[in-house]
Amino acid sequence: MQDTIENFFTVDNLNIIMPTLLVICAFGLKIFRKYPPDPIDFVSTFIELPMDIIILALGYISSDTGVLGIGFGIFSVEIVLAIFTFGFCKASIAIYQSTNRTKKAKVQMVIYCLLSYVLAVASYYISVSIYGGK
Repeated sequence: MQDTIENFFTVDNLNIIMPTLLVICAFGLKIFRKYPPDPIDFVSTFIELPMDIIILALGYISSDTGVLGIGFGIFSVEIVLAIFTFGFCKASIAIYQSTNRTKKAKVQMVIYCLLSYVLAVASYYISVSIYGGK
């Protein structure tokens, strides 16, 4: 058990774990803006979480000091993914905050939210695979 813990908490892994924990802490702080937590704030914060994840992924890629051409190419792709992620998140929040939420609008909101999570988590996975491979 101790070997597993020591292998997990290496310096390279801590460079990934600590910023990720900061994003999770920021998520928790956003939820508890007021006490007791408001369900509306929780849903809004949950919808906005992919924006924080993709910014974290961009931070990992931007700190990669590997081959410049490949790093810049991946960074450029992730910038495009970030733009789409922000768009999907903002569209989802706009639908959530709308007073006229039909069933079709709710389905669109869920689809936009899922798309933003897929893009953000994929970007995070790629960034950690590249950054964490050192």
